[in-house]
Formats: sequence, structure tokens, C-alpha cells
Amino acid sequence: MVVWVPCHDMKNHLPRVGYDYHDNSACYTITNKEDENMSEHHEEPHRHGAIGALIGEYVRAALELKTILRDTPKEDYEEIVDPGTADAHCRSIRNIVAHVISAGYDYANSIRDYFLIDTDQHDAGQPELDDAEDGIDEMVEYTVRTFEERWDLTDEEVRNIRVNMRWGATWSLEQVLEHAIVHLLRHRRQIEHFRQHMNPGDILD
Repeated sequence: MVVWVPCHDMKNHLPRVGYDYHDNSACYTITNKEDENMSEHHEEPHRHGAIGALIGEYVRAALELKTILRDTPKEDYEEIVDPGTADAHCRSIRNIVAHVISAGYDYANSIRDYFLIDTDQHDAGQPELDDAEDGIDEMVEYTVRTFEERWDLTDEEVRNIRVNMRWGATWSLEQVLEHAIVHLLRHRRQIEHFRQHMNPGDILD
């Protein structure tokens, strides 16, 4: 299982992700806490500029989501919390995770369509809890690979590239990535609320 870990500010020993306001760079590292023999994805080089900053925040949001799932019991993951909702994506934590992974591929594929890159028509299904983190990792890695050879896009290019989303909207590349980040954050928050509903006496970290 791949664990996406943000770069650290070694001076203060605090996590630091995304945009560095002093050198206009961004970075992240991928490590695997459970498999010390991991090789090809153990460490990635620094990512710079606007895309690096946005991807850094995307990785961070994914890590926060995975942290919540890691502390979620299987029965909570599978429980139908909101059976009355018309949105089938939001009835259980399992449904939310499936939606998040599928949407992540949709964001990446819309960008890939613009760059004329091959796409993966991914169907996450309804992942088991034990598979959820790997599914998120694979979705994030797929998004990161979308920007191979494109990390040096300027701020102006990131704002001016127009991406036709698969549901009909047209956004700038910056808007697509910002929306992808917030999508993870919103659903992480939703999962936290679900867990508090199921365990009202617990204080969640």
C-alpha cells in the first residue's frame, strides 16, 4: 500500500505541503510504511511551480481522507447512514469512497483529453475497506502521471488552459485541480460527520 506523505519542513519538524512562498516550488514524497522493499514509487522528485503546488495539496487532501478511513471500523464503513437520500453516492462511507475514486479519474481524464493523453475508463465499483486506501493511491498516482513532462507550465498557462469537463462544464486547468482538491476535502468532512452520527459519544481525531 502506498502512503502519500507531504514533504517536511526540517527546521520546524512540521508537515509542509504545496506552495513554498520563498522559492515558488512544491514537493512531496511517497513512502510506504508497511513495505520497506518498495522501490519504484518510494520517492518522487520535487515538483515545481503552480502544478506542483496544486498536486501537493491534492496529495495532502488524499492523505487526510485515508487517515480517516484507517480509523474507520468495517461496520461503520458499510453501514447505510442516510437511506433516504436521493444521491446514491452518499448513503454510506463505502458509497462515498467509490464516488471519490471515480470522480478523481474523471478530473484526470478531462485533463488528459485536453493534452491528448490516453485515458483509463476506471470503474472503482464499491471497494471493500481493505482496498479503499489502495484505490485512492492509484487514483492520485494516475493524476500525477497526467502531468509528466508538464510540471513547468507557467502560472499563466495553468490559468488559461481551458478543459472541457466530461459533464459539460469548461474550466481552467487551475479550476479543475482546485475543484478536485475541494472535492476530497468535502467528502472527508462528510465521512467525519457520518462517523460522529454513528458514534455520537466518540471524539474523532
